[in-house]
Amino acid sequence: AVLVSTHYMDEAEQCHRIGMIFNGRLAAVDTPTLLKERIPGKVYELETEDIITATEILRQTPGIAEVSLFGRRLHILTEAEAFTQRQIRQIITKAGISIASLEQVPPRLEDVFIYVAQKSANEKNKKRMPNL
Repeated sequence: AVLVSTHYMDEAEQCHRIGMIFNGRLAAVDTPTLLKERIPGKVYELETEDIITATEILRQTPGIAEVSLFGRRLHILTEAEAFTQRQIRQIITKAGISIASLEQVPPRLEDVFIYVAQKSANEKNKKRMPNL
């Protein structure tokens, strides 16, 4: 067995099994393929000149689980399979933002890590909150 520690997800993609650590805890372990299949909803990639405003708008949109920057593009993770590319396009164009490209893409390990980290952080926060 060989243990590889990396923050480069393209390197991790080559491994047979991956363990994702967040806040010092093992948050997910599986093959790259099965980790990607765990993501609920869909991943869309958006290219626009006004990436900052698009990010702000999408992060406030119900049904959008996460918005993250990938180079000069945004990756948009939806909460449900029912959220469509057309709905995202309408939200962005209604705000007066032009779209260079918008397409559904397969999840990358970066998307998985962001999802796992967000889910772990939410679970940690729930444990801290007293029941009212």
